[in-house]
Amino acid sequence: MDIVQVFSHAIHASDWARFNRYAWRVRCVCFDATPCKYGDSVFSQIAHARPRLNLLPNLTEIKLCGSYPLSVVSLFGHASVKTLVITSMAIDWLSELDEQLITESSPRQMPNLRDFRVEASGDQSLFFLVGPLALALRSLSFLEELHLPTTLMTNDMVISLSLLPYLRCIKMLPSINPAPSDSLPSNGFPTLKIFGARASIGQAALWFFKPGFAKDLTSLSFGSPYLTSYSSTESYRDLTRMIASNFKFLVHLSLSPAIGAFTLLPFDVLEPILSLSTLQTLRITNQDTIEVERGDLVKIFKSLPNLTLLSFQLNPPYLPKILHRRTCRSLSPRPKPVNPCAYL
Repeated sequence: MDIVQVFSHAIHASDWARFNRYAWRVRCVCFDATPCKYGDSVFSQIAHARPRLNLLPNLTEIKLCGSYPLSVVSLFGHASVKTLVITSMAIDWLSELDEQLITESSPRQMPNLRDFRVEASGDQSLFFLVGPLALALRSLSFLEELHLPTTLMTNDMVISLSLLPYLRCIKMLPSINPAPSDSLPSNGFPTLKIFGARASIGQAALWFFKPGFAKDLTSLSFGSPYLTSYSSTESYRDLTRMIASNFKFLVHLSLSPAIGAFTLLPFDVLEPILSLSTLQTLRITNQDTIEVERGDLVKIFKSLPNLTLLSFQLNPPYLPKILHRRTCRSLSPRPKPVNPCAYL
């Protein structure tokens, strides 16, 4: 049975002595504490902890949970670690030496890292990490999954990520800063399968929803904090057209762009998506709603034969229009006709 070792206090010699009995079974080490900068905490002895991690031959995951300085991350490392999770962090203004540690030491200590997650809430004070972190991620050639908060996803970061040959999942992408259209290589993200973004539709069109970007994408989750200044209907229609024309193999699609208050969009803004015959999951969660009539619901299922889950955010006044006995009956599978010769 695999063991997850959790440290919630300072690391003492007795803790590591216990590893002598089951070191080969430890797969995950979780440092879960809120340290005092000058007190006795998990991270007050971090320099002594890192060499000890090398005594765990099958360690594959390190979790750093709690409020601690960002520079601590660069002191962790293990050659076999494939997952590094950071769930909270405190801001310490990094010196040039700290930036050099993040840029050079982390990739060298964890060369086989596959999954890197920073789950801390976005903060403008994290922006100074973009440069060294982008260079560090570029050196992690085997990285497959990446989760980053808002302020770390900039133009330079996107360009660095597009160079990773095995990256298949990017999530938690918020507003992307606009850049010249030729900043991103035309064949960017050739291996990407799962993508989650939060940006304006114009920014998404400039960066991601363009020919050559992740043409084999199978899962897309897109949210927009605001639509463009012109008609919400035209903005939404532009979005669905870009998705339908660039991602032909989508299996899961979730859309949640912001719409003006009390906006009711016509159903035809979704019609481009109905050409994606591979769709199995479709979620539409707007601030308000899209006008869906009984015939529209039938059209969705007839156009998407593989659809198994359909989710709309609908206002209660529109529910009676859809949840009608006749509509439900038209969606239910019809029994096959009985062949009377089968009983002869």
